Amino acid sequence: MNLSIILCLTRKKEYLKQHLTHRFTLTYYEQNLPK
Repeated sequence: MNLSIILCLTRKKEYLKQHLTHRFTLTYYEQNLPK
């Protein structure tokens, strides 16, 4: 398999993971902040 493809996929996976974590954290805080 091409190394650049692997690197690209890995980077994309890392980005998605961070993005999802970030979204989850934002949603969590929005729901749990005292209004």
